[in-house]
Amino acid sequence: MATIDQYALDRSYSAASRLNYQFYLWKNTLKFNLHPSIPTPSATGRIADVATGTGIWLLDLAHEVPTTVRMDGLDITLSQTPPKQWLPPNINMRVWNIFTDLPEDLVGQFDIVHVRLLLLVIPDNDAVPVIKRLATMLKPGGYLQWEELSGFDHRVVTVSPAVNTSAFQEMHKLMDGHGRLEWTLRLPSSMSENGFEDADIHRYEDGMDLAKAHSDMLLVMLKEYAAGFAKSERGEEAGEMQRLIQHIHAESLEGAAMYVPKIVCVGRKKLDGAEAV
Repeated sequence: MATIDQYALDRSYSAASRLNYQFYLWKNTLKFNLHPSIPTPSATGRIADVATGTGIWLLDLAHEVPTTVRMDGLDITLSQTPPKQWLPPNINMRVWNIFTDLPEDLVGQFDIVHVRLLLLVIPDNDAVPVIKRLATMLKPGGYLQWEELSGFDHRVVTVSPAVNTSAFQEMHKLMDGHGRLEWTLRLPSSMSENGFEDADIHRYEDGMDLAKAHSDMLLVMLKEYAAGFAKSERGEEAGEMQRLIQHIHAESLEGAAMYVPKIVCVGRKKLDGAEAV
């Protein structure tokens, strides 16, 4: 079976729907858009959402902050975001690849930078280059909020020990990442070593009432992977994954699910010079 080791998701309308569905599932678990440790931005504040996808995080946050707060969504493509004409006037979308230099006009401009789910694209098990780029976006004293799936304590859950979970266990192995996700546990130390203070990681668990919903959403993501493999001439791997998805779905109908906690790491960019705390 292929490993999940590259970004192979698509940008179709079904993928956009998955991202929006995923957002609301995450919010049900987290109960916030901005972590409670981050002060509400002032009327002149500025917020960036990096790897914004459909822009849904910014669109929802816009109901919680002053309408004068400037909000920027950045991604390698804006094909999944709403048309500019349908966005609130304080939200702007622009193209930026997080693995390239930050445009000069964005350096030191933001009070808050938010990023979610880069676990599929962080290379070499090392988030430090990305942390440094995100730090350059922030004003001194600004906050970085980084959210990921917990790659080390996900588990298969069942309504009864008698439920067969062989396909779910195979999925569990795929999600292990062979140590590739260790960087998520190092986020607080990596941030602290690269210009941030008070970096801390917070863990959140989904309610069991939505365990199946979260698990089904992961199946949709796997289906996107299978389609991506097929397009890249990895037909045999695509077929294996499609068969796995069918078996996982059958097990889910008997009362099995993949349970994956969420982690949120928050850090504050150090103040410059004599003002440093």
